[in-house]
Amino acid sequence: MNTPAYVSLTDLGKRFGVGPRDVGLWLKALGLRQPDGRPTPRAVEEGFVLERLLEHGGSWWLWHEKKTSEVLAGMAEQTWPKIVKFEDFTVIRGT
Repeated sequence: MNTPAYVSLTDLGKRFGVGPRDVGLWLKALGLRQPDGRPTPRAVEEGFVLERLLEHGGSWWLWHEKKTSEVLAGMAEQTWPKIVKFEDFTVIRGT
């Protein structure tokens, strides 16, 4: 059986040449992460994320590599204004 690959935000960031914090902010802008960094119910329901329980409490989330990468790539292709402001960063698109 071929199971989908789930990866960390760091691994996703490497695909886009950014750090995990940037990927986390993008996922928040797409409605897949909550302000506190936890996945949204939508992310869980649509299979974007897999929760791993830590040995001493808490959780760590892994993201479906293909599905999440496609959504992030699609975000870049959308027809957005040249300047898009998010919570902690601004995207300035070239012409």
